[in-house]
Amino acid sequence: MIADKLLNNGYEEKIAYDLAMALNAIIQGSLVICLTQKNADPLRKVSNFVPLLLKINNA
Repeated sequence: MIADKLLNNGYEEKIAYDLAMALNAIIQGSLVICLTQKNADPLRKVSNFVPLLLKINNA
C-alpha cells in the first residue's frame, strides 16, 4: 500500500519498494515500543522523520 502510493507520486520502483519496507519497519517498531512503554512519544517522534525520509529519497 505504501509502495503503491509512492509509485503513484513519482518514485522509482526500487526506491518505492525499499522505502516502503523501511517505513513499515520504522512504524511497526515504534508501535511496539509505544505498547511496551505505554507511551505514544516514540510514534510521535517517528512521525517527524517520515517527511524527511520521503524528501531525501525523492530528491
